[in-house]
Amino acid sequence: MTEINMPQSDLETQADPSVDLIDLLSSTGYEGLDAEARLSLVEGASLEGYMGAVDAIHRKVAPDESPDLHPEPVKIVNPTTGEVRRYAARPEERAGIMTHALELAQRVARKYRAEGGSIDDTLQRCGNLAAFGVVLAHNYENGNGRTARTLGELVHNGFDRARPDAIDDLATISANRPDSGFRINSYVPSMGWSEGRADEDPMAFLDVVAALDVPLDSSSYALVAQTAFTTPRM
Repeated sequence: MTEINMPQSDLETQADPSVDLIDLLSSTGYEGLDAEARLSLVEGASLEGYMGAVDAIHRKVAPDESPDLHPEPVKIVNPTTGEVRRYAARPEERAGIMTHALELAQRVARKYRAEGGSIDDTLQRCGNLAAFGVVLAHNYENGNGRTARTLGELVHNGFDRARPDAIDDLATISANRPDSGFRINSYVPSMGWSEGRADEDPMAFLDVVAALDVPLDSSSYALVAQTAFTTPRM
């Protein structure tokens, strides 16, 4: 959800396959940002900046996949059986989903400014919203999950290569999940939510993720997640 208003030279860097994600974070000034700086980026982000960040991350974590927006709703399938679980958003719905995710993240930030509380809780919600915006919009044929996990991690926890395990953590979060064996948790609605068919209304689901009526106290939000969704670090 970072604002990436890059000049042409930086756009060329973004598309350069020899430049990895860590180098991109460094060149755009994102590496090493503290919690307050990351929250300020959320507060000042535009839809174009959000979508630009998604595009930049997708190009780095899914370099072998098409960076073009998929022209049709993408099938969400069971990786074991191949059964189609549901179809993702139609192309004309994607911008609206991402707009709502961004607006809710900025409302979470305003709640923190007005009420105080845990900035970690605040950034966790903002990261979840940024990631679920990617998951629900499902812009690309492949690589949406990697992109969502990476963006959510960068908003919530940031990246500083001097921090122990930071590089390994980012590599794990941004890796493609195999069909079998170890699979890192992703951003997914829970079965309870899906059974209620609320996953067919992405706007309502994002409202639940934001949990604007829940205090930013670092503990109450976990209760919301237990009944609605899972994320890599929740």
